[in-house]
Amino acid sequence: MDSLTGNTEEQRWIPLPPERSIEKEWGLEISKGLVIKGYKETINDEDYFHEGELWFIGKLA
Repeated sequence: MDSLTGNTEEQRWIPLPPERSIEKEWGLEISKGLVIKGYKETINDEDYFHEGELWFIGKLA
């Protein structure tokens, strides 16, 4: 496991480029002060493959 990102052989999260915006792409209204982070997720297990995006919206602790 990669200690910095939590990536493993089976699952990876790659940060999406900063120019990507779920707020603009989906026409969302996000409250000021909230942070938006997007990741490309790849899961590649013995019998399963999935590739998609994960988006997190909230306050950083």
